[in-house]
Amino acid sequence: TAFKWITILNKPNAGIISGDTTVCMGRSIRFTSSRSGGTWSSSNISAVGTISQNGIFTTGTTAGTTKIMYIVSNANGCSDTAFKWITILNSPFAGTITGNTSICRGGTIQFTTTGTGGTWSSSNISAVGTIDQNGLFTTGTNAGTTKIMYIVTNANGCSDTAYKWITILNKPNAGTIVGDTVVCLGATIQFTTSGTGGTWSSSNISVVGTINQNGIFTTGTNAGTTKIMYIVANKNGCRDTAFKWITIRNCVVNQKQNTNTSLVQELVDKTKSDFSIFPNPSKSIFSLRSNNSKPGIINVIDLSGRVIQSSAYTPNQIFTFGELYSSGIYWVEVIQNNKVTRIQTIKAR
Repeated sequence: TAFKWITILNKPNAGIISGDTTVCMGRSIRFTSSRSGGTWSSSNISAVGTISQNGIFTTGTTAGTTKIMYIVSNANGCSDTAFKWITILNSPFAGTITGNTSICRGGTIQFTTTGTGGTWSSSNISAVGTIDQNGLFTTGTNAGTTKIMYIVTNANGCSDTAYKWITILNKPNAGTIVGDTVVCLGATIQFTTSGTGGTWSSSNISVVGTINQNGIFTTGTNAGTTKIMYIVANKNGCRDTAFKWITIRNCVVNQKQNTNTSLVQELVDKTKSDFSIFPNPSKSIFSLRSNNSKPGIINVIDLSGRVIQSSAYTPNQIFTFGELYSSGIYWVEVIQNNKVTRIQTIKAR
């Protein structure tokens, strides 16, 4: 009989590994074991990911499979290995979001991304604004910050999110403009607004008139329309504009008594007036002709309100005036009974 004594040594127990069996690229998994004292490792580490000694597996740049291992060795030199196969799934690409990072309340921003097939969303939507599926962000009623997100999900159930933080800035209030909407050539309108700290301007200024910083609009030489604007800017660089469209008419102002004997005004087109002045503008003499048979009084008034010429008027008379006037704007006032008609004239150079 030949014989040999052998020793069977105790073997450690690596336990059971717990953790997900799939993970999307760009994510991580935390693995644990029911035993302690071991070391973590994984196969295929150069391609699909690595695991730390805390059991955290971090994906790499490639999809695929790898074996997660937990190896425990004891003083006898014996070891035990627990393992778990996992699959790393391809993730989509949400791209990079392009668009402004700040906006004034009341405005919009168009966002785009280099990714495709995703959906737009934003945080804090109840306060500062919302974004539609075309990437158009519309501000709400409050200033603040929000995160714009573009989320793409693929058939594996993996998703990628691109995001961008934006700031919604407070906007000033230009108020509401108050003033007439129709004016005759040669007249002025006083505009006011409930806003403060702004500047007045108007469109079409070279033709129909100008407005000064006291809100007084002075008509020019032509009839037409213009937009009166009051613009307020704050330290954020945000602006608000109140506006009002007005019409400048080639008209005269008639004053007459109503049934309560108080004076009321009406604007009458010059083509429908009882009087006509020609030529107008004129470099020399003006001629006024009546289309009715009533006598009256004619006053010529300059822009300061001073009566510079006055004369009685008889029916069918052609009244001439203005030969020695300086260039400028004059009102011709015709008074017949309880009716007053004013016509603007322009003495040209």
